[in-house]
Amino acid sequence: MFKKILFVIVFLVGLLYCFYSLLSFFIGDLMTFFFMFIPGGSILYLWFMNKKILKSLNTSKTTQNIIPKDSLPIEKEITTNATPDIILKDSSPVKKNITTNIASATKTTATSFCDAPIKENAVSVTYPLPSERLIGKSVFSFPKNYVMVDVETTGLDPSNNEIIEIGALKITDGNVIDSFKTFVKPINSIPSKITSITGITNNMVADAPSIKTVLMEFKSFLSDNYIVGYNVLFDIKFLHDSYYKNFGNCDWLSHDYIDVLRFCRKYFKSAPNHKLTTMIDYLNIDVKEHHRALADCYATLECYNNCKERALKENIRFELNSVEKLCIDTVKKILEENNFDSSYLRFQLSNNYLTSYCLYSHLKIKTRGRLGIYVILNKNEVSTLDSDKNYDHATKSEQGDYRVFLSADNLRNDLYLLQMIICERYTSCLDSLNQYVANSSRCKSTVDSYLIDSRFFNPNL
Repeated sequence: MFKKILFVIVFLVGLLYCFYSLLSFFIGDLMTFFFMFIPGGSILYLWFMNKKILKSLNTSKTTQNIIPKDSLPIEKEITTNATPDIILKDSSPVKKNITTNIASATKTTATSFCDAPIKENAVSVTYPLPSERLIGKSVFSFPKNYVMVDVETTGLDPSNNEIIEIGALKITDGNVIDSFKTFVKPINSIPSKITSITGITNNMVADAPSIKTVLMEFKSFLSDNYIVGYNVLFDIKFLHDSYYKNFGNCDWLSHDYIDVLRFCRKYFKSAPNHKLTTMIDYLNIDVKEHHRALADCYATLECYNNCKERALKENIRFELNSVEKLCIDTVKKILEENNFDSSYLRFQLSNNYLTSYCLYSHLKIKTRGRLGIYVILNKNEVSTLDSDKNYDHATKSEQGDYRVFLSADNLRNDLYLLQMIICERYTSCLDSLNQYVANSSRCKSTVDSYLIDSRFFNPNL
């Protein structure tokens, strides 16, 4: 009360000073005006400022008193459906309590969905997918033994859609020796759009085995073979994600894979497009059913064989002599016997030199000319050879230190004496290649182009 009276008195004094100062101004007494207005104005200014400060202090106190220190939590019960990733036979709701404290409006403590009770009659558990798929690498080669794979699915997204049919052919030395074909019973019904494309209905898969059973059988069928297919990465992703969701890992699916779509783009550039259905018509392949797993495997096999014929014709044009063929065969065997991946190995014949590559230059052999057969090596490499080897200084254009001469009559054995050098160089090239590919997708595209470059002889055909 005292403060309020004091504030009124101060206000009246300031107002009185200002009134006399204005009166002095009107009668022309400027000296009195200044002496009265300055203190009067200052008193009123300080009065207004103090009133504003006190008002803000009172407001903050009022706000603090709104929320009591000992406020009790309020419990609210909410109802939600079954927890994510857990498939129950019935979808009866799961109840959970959420506790909210009014005193802390920005903080809410809730039981996690994953902490909800799991029913004893749950039929399966779905594992969350990893951030990255650990699968094999794409290779551009024509192996003798492989498995041709095709899957039919309920959509295009491997993380959400399901496999409804798997077909596969096991090929050894170019011959089909076994086949694998089965429907898969999906958890969700097959969309009508998928039925119109594949012809697979819900009735057809009603009595089919579960995906877990089928994947275990397919794993055994695949063994350690190459995976071959048309746009086969699509199939591999579905196989990987389906296995991972059911078993919690998929470390077995690390097979290198071969995409026949890449072959068709390389060897049949004049085709209208490179869809499988288009290539079937373009190559006059007889197919009884479209978009069915095993039928698509047979169609893809025909496309694969047509591409292989084209590739062989390109290799024939190199017109390699017997020495060059023996060098290629021996270098490839040395690498494979030492457990190297020879799918990156390529050869080029230029100016009477046969050069092997693993993206980068690997080994340079002079195969034609009056001086005979010799390989270009560095000084350090020559020091590891037997002293009885015949060698000479290399020219600058040969990009090496020495020419090490090889016997035409004993060429394979002479190359095997260079086994350690051939393997060390290939290791270095592979390391450089892998580092290069790791840089960006553009670098990987460059390697893919190298593998299908017709200027190089492919020893893997």
